[in-house]
Amino acid sequence: MKKLLMISAAVAMSAGAVLNVQAGPDEDRAAFTKFYQERFTGVEMQEYANGVYAIDKIARANWEAIEEFPPYEPFVEDGQEMWEKPFANGKGYKDCFPEGPGVAHKYPSWDKKKGMVMTMALAVNNCRKANGEKPMKYKKGPINKVLAYMAYESRGKVTNVVVPQDDPRAMEAYNKGKHFFFTRRGQLNFSCASCHIQNAGNSVRTEVMSPPLVIRHTGRLTAPSGALWVLCIVASPAAIRISVPSR
Repeated sequence: MKKLLMISAAVAMSAGAVLNVQAGPDEDRAAFTKFYQERFTGVEMQEYANGVYAIDKIARANWEAIEEFPPYEPFVEDGQEMWEKPFANGKGYKDCFPEGPGVAHKYPSWDKKKGMVMTMALAVNNCRKANGEKPMKYKKGPINKVLAYMAYESRGKVTNVVVPQDDPRAMEAYNKGKHFFFTRRGQLNFSCASCHIQNAGNSVRTEVMSPPLVIRHTGRLTAPSGALWVLCIVASPAAIRISVPSR
C-alpha cells in the first residue's frame, strides 16, 4: 500500500491532477474531470466518447474517411457467422445472450455472486463452457471476431458501470486496477498514467496519447476509463457510448 501511495502521488503531482490516492470512484471521477477540462478547454464533453479523435483533428478526419470502407468489416462478418453457428448440443450464443449480440454496453460488470469483474470475453467463454465447448484463447484469434461483432451491434448504446461500494470485494478490485494503472513497468518504466495522464495530447512518435475519459449520454463527464482501470476493476458510475463517427 505504501508503494501504491508513493506511485500515485508522484504521478498526480507531475500531471497537475488533484488525485487523492485513498479516494474512491466518485472522488477519482471528480479529479479526472477537473484535470481534463482544464487541459483540453475546447473539447466538448460528449466528444470524449471518441477517444483520441476528440483531440486530434487529423486522426479524426482519417477515422471518418476509413469509415466509408471499414477495414474491420470482414472480422465483423466472421463474428456474425460464429454467433449464428450452433454448438454441438444445438444451442448457441443466442441462448446465453437472449437480448441478442448488442450487449457490449453491459460489460464490464461486477458479478456479486462470483465476487469478480465480468468482462464480455469472459462471458463468451463461460457460455461456451456451459454448452460443452472449448473456451477460446484470449487476446487474439477467433474470440476477437465474435467480440467485434457484438461490439459492432452495440454501437450507440451507453454503458453504465457501477462499483457497489457496499461490497468490499468490488472496492478491492477497483483499487487493484487503480494500482495497476499507476504502476510503472517494462523496459521503458512506463505506467498507463505516464501516457494517458502526464502526456495526454502529446505525441509518441506518430501516436497522440488519448485522454482516458468516458461520458454519459447526457454529455456529463463521468470517470477515468484507462480501459476502466484496465478492466481489473469497475469504475463507478462510468459510462461509455459505443459510437461511430459523428459528422
